[in-house]
Amino acid sequence: LEEREEQSATATATATTSTAHDPQSATSTTNNHVISLTISAVSGVFAVSNTSGHENKLPPALRNFVPLNKRPELKTVIDECNHTEALFRDNPSKESLQQKLNNTTKELQHKYLNVIEAESKERDEDQATWLYDKGQVVAAGASHFEGVYDSVYQTITGSEADSLSQFHQTMNRFPWNQKSSNACQKQHTVMEVMRAALSTKKEFFDPFLHQMHGDLVMTDKIAADFPTTANLKGARRMVEKIALQPKGTLDPSRILDAARAMIVATDINAIVMVLKYLNKKQRGFNGTIRIERVKNRFLSPSLGGWRDVMVNFYFADDPNQHICELQIVHKSMLTARKGLPGHEVYNRVRNAWELMEHAGVDMTRWWHESL
Repeated sequence: LEEREEQSATATATATTSTAHDPQSATSTTNNHVISLTISAVSGVFAVSNTSGHENKLPPALRNFVPLNKRPELKTVIDECNHTEALFRDNPSKESLQQKLNNTTKELQHKYLNVIEAESKERDEDQATWLYDKGQVVAAGASHFEGVYDSVYQTITGSEADSLSQFHQTMNRFPWNQKSSNACQKQHTVMEVMRAALSTKKEFFDPFLHQMHGDLVMTDKIAADFPTTANLKGARRMVEKIALQPKGTLDPSRILDAARAMIVATDINAIVMVLKYLNKKQRGFNGTIRIERVKNRFLSPSLGGWRDVMVNFYFADDPNQHICELQIVHKSMLTARKGLPGHEVYNRVRNAWELMEHAGVDMTRWWHESL
């Protein structure tokens, strides 16, 4: 980066000097300025992520905000929840562990609600200041990512324009484009969601991923990294997500990523191939999967400019009909994310965003107005 910065500065100086004599070099000058500024911005972000104790180097709004799971009043019960969850995952059919996880997650939920209620009281005392402070956290954190992700996406748009067009056509053509966003699990407690996720992962999801890897990577030779096993969402985060639901329904049935996996595609063409494969697997009465929800975040990026595709589905033969999530990511986006100060920033931004949403703020509208 330092070498590129020096080269860019030299190129900019040279171009600027020659512009006075050659008006046609103005475009080159502008491009060099953009390159120089981009390198400087990205260098700053990487410097934060690669410096020891970089939490102290975050913007004040981020540094001063404590994520909910780091609040001292939650530490003891979070530790207990994590311990109980580990035992439960090893033996999910044991009734005593089922009951223990039920009790622990309910206690944790109660503690979370107390912390959120304290936030609500603080908000009611001075709503304008509370919203401003939380908004500063969201804005400061999202700006860490947005410029980088947008630059990556512009590169993809320029280098893979035809494939990107095919991707959007594919998304519009498939029947899942009309899917409702009201998908929900048939399980009604965190313990039940986790037990179903464990069962579905072992019996259906992992074999499906293994088959997909064989069909697409080994046979069709598409350029992508496929997982051969799914991951599980932690009980602690499930409880937090439920407690922060805007309507306060405390309903775990909307957690659709308890069992999830990520496919990292080297190019857009690979993403299209994965989508076509999933569509093929859900067609007709003999289809292996039933697609419940699709989020095209290439078209509507999430907070901070992140773009991917998320497909939620359950397996036709799964007695639990437990909905899983498959995230399909472009490798360039993931490479950019790995270089950014992820957890220190993301957890704070996510919690501040969720607290504002819980307070009834229309975050989509708020974010666009902020921009």
